[in-house]
Amino acid sequence: MVQVYLRRPGDKEGPSHALRAFKRVEIAKGQTVPVEFELTPESFEWFDTDHDQMLLIPGKYELLYGSSSDMDQLKKISVKVK
Repeated sequence: MVQVYLRRPGDKEGPSHALRAFKRVEIAKGQTVPVEFELTPESFEWFDTDHDQMLLIPGKYELLYGSSSDMDQLKKISVKVK
């Protein structure tokens, strides 16, 4: 299984990382398989305590991916939402 998480660096109130997508794929040990994900604007919504609702919050995010939720096992890239 490949899992995609989002993290908002510096966010003290929210979760350390939030699952946004996953796919079950069969991958033999030592092989690689391309897997594509499409994240929608809703994927970047976080709970805004000031407005008491989910909102798309602009800023820097880390997109984490891998086969585990363990932060030490995940690879990451940075993305910016405007």
